[in-house]
Amino acid sequence: MGHDGWKQPVTGPEVFEAMADGVEAVTPDTAALFRRCATDPLALSVIPDEPTWDMPHRLLAGARWLALAGEAEDFEQAEDPWNAFHALLEVHGNWLARFVLEQPVQTSEVQRCWALLPIFLFVVRQTGRPLDLIELGPSAGLNLLWDRYGYRYEAGMWGDPASPLLLVGDERSPVPGDLLQTEVDVRRRVGIDLNPST
Repeated sequence: MGHDGWKQPVTGPEVFEAMADGVEAVTPDTAALFRRCATDPLALSVIPDEPTWDMPHRLLAGARWLALAGEAEDFEQAEDPWNAFHALLEVHGNWLARFVLEQPVQTSEVQRCWALLPIFLFVVRQTGRPLDLIELGPSAGLNLLWDRYGYRYEAGMWGDPASPLLLVGDERSPVPGDLLQTEVDVRRRVGIDLNPST
């Protein structure tokens, strides 16, 4: 989501609406939950008055944490997800407010690999050497496995055609078709993370 261009400060309703817009195409149920949060005083009370862009994500992560720990009903599996989520806020609001403030967010959003692949291919083409990957803050490490996914660009495909994950996107500049013919040898993969559980 384009949070870099937000005016500062943003409000709670704005941050929930922006997050809803960002996830709508992939997870409409989560987007609907965030839109309810944008107008709900209890949900707004667990984030600061001037939230950062990721606080709705942190709130959802905290709610899922409680469900996985058996401390609360799994609102995502409930017959009425909003009522179950709201009940969770009522019971665990103070804990969630601390979680939102203190728990950093790391994502292993693999879609970014779609934008990075042409850069990796260009480096390989220029050097003719295997790649040694080092990622800081890799979380689950999914981006370290970028060469195992499938990719589609206007000029063609790259990667494993049998991969269950096919990454696509909107090209602002066309990726050259001959670049997509480049083969990659990843020699080593290293992830460095001070807190890999987040």
